[in-house]
Parts: sequence; structure tokens; C-alpha cells
Amino acid sequence: MPAVVCLTSSLLVGYELASVVDVAMDKSEVLARLEQDKPLFHYMDEAAVHRAAQGGYTLGVGEVSFGVGPKVLCWIADRLTGDMITLETGAGLTTVLFATLVRHHYCCTGSRLETDKTGITLNGSGFHPRR
Repeated sequence: MPAVVCLTSSLLVGYELASVVDVAMDKSEVLARLEQDKPLFHYMDEAAVHRAAQGGYTLGVGEVSFGVGPKVLCWIADRLTGDMITLETGAGLTTVLFATLVRHHYCCTGSRLETDKTGITLNGSGFHPRR
């Protein structure tokens, strides 16, 4: 069964993907779903909000997306092929993009929350991941 493998600080988590993995999604469909759903893969606790404030950023406690913008996602999608094996650091919008358009994808993140939220998005939100 295909999987997205996420490496989190000394923890390897593999997500077995739904049985629809043989049905590849079109890149425009993936991009449209990400734009529509606007999933939030990251979380700011009080300490993170304080660190951001020290850098001049005003953010609140709670879920947030630090993902790349739609133009960057489109640029990446235009360069992906179904026979690629990919690796990235961090987990979020690009993880969903890679997992739905390439043969096999690995992501490395220090956040179990990012790993879990990415897996939930891939398995429960109508995305058809390939690997």
C-alpha cells in the first residue's frame, strides 16, 4: 500500500493512504482544493506568539498556515511528474501537493502536529494521494 512517510524528531510515521491511490488527481484539482479548503497545518502557542512579536510580527495563539502562496504551489505543480520520488522539510500545503502528484513522497518535520494534520487532510478530505 502506498504511503507518505513523515519523519518527526526521532519518530517515523507512515500514513497508509486510502484505496483510491490509483486514481491520480489532476494538478489543477489539487490546487483548487487547497485554495478552497485553506487547511491550517501549523500552530502558534503563546511562546511562539511572543517570539514572533519580538521580530515585529503580530500573530495570535491558534492554528495558522505558514504555507507558500498559490503561485508558488502552481510553479511546483508544473514541475512535478508521476514518476518522481520527492523529499521536503516541513509539512503542509506542499506535502499535500507532492503526495497527490508524485510516485512517492517523504517529508521531514519536527512537529508531530504537522504530521498528524497532513495525514488527516490526505486521508479524510477527498484528496487522492498517489504515494
